[in-house]
Amino acid sequence: MTTEAHLASLERIVADTERDGRGLLEAMCREAGPANWDRPLESLEMYSEARRFMEEEVAELVQRMRTHSEPPFSWDQIAERLGISRQTAWTKFRSVEDDVARLPQRPGPRRDGDVVEFSFRVNRSFLSPRLSSPITIPTSFIGQLDDRLPGEGPSWQLMVVAPLGRGRGRVRRSQTGGHRYYQLTFTPAVRQLILGTTRLGDSLRVRIPLLGPLSAEVDRAGE
Repeated sequence: MTTEAHLASLERIVADTERDGRGLLEAMCREAGPANWDRPLESLEMYSEARRFMEEEVAELVQRMRTHSEPPFSWDQIAERLGISRQTAWTKFRSVEDDVARLPQRPGPRRDGDVVEFSFRVNRSFLSPRLSSPITIPTSFIGQLDDRLPGEGPSWQLMVVAPLGRGRGRVRRSQTGGHRYYQLTFTPAVRQLILGTTRLGDSLRVRIPLLGPLSAEVDRAGE
């Protein structure tokens, strides 16, 4: 750092932590603490060193969360715990994306290549004329969708393709009871246009590509 005294303090702290097992961050904060505030510039310098050390630790932890977890932790999850926005978290730690990109791609649960796919049983909410035909996406896909959807949301427009045609829909992010989830939605008019008559209990197959323009494919299971 900028002073010989500061370098000597760091060397002594490292030696102390190796000897007695204390954490390096704890030792730095103790050195910079009120007991040494009679040397305020040195305390401030040590606090700055502790902050840099902590930032490096956080960056390493974020890298592990993104590259060593299966499925990887999403940027939303990371940002929430850091108390910052998703965009800020991505900008601050985006270098870890390079490490993610270099990893061999391993399919997650119920994921086929670059498409996530699941079955949906038509329920009363889907058929309600007052609702936008919500299809709740299984929570096992939250991580993939967090990374797939650009920006902050919480709603993204997309094209929904079905056997009888195509129409505009949305992916919406919501939260209930502290738990996040995603829904694919489209109006009852679009539902009728692209799927025709649907009945309670019908089984639909939903596919959401993870690459290319944002879209969804919905058709009847087995067709």
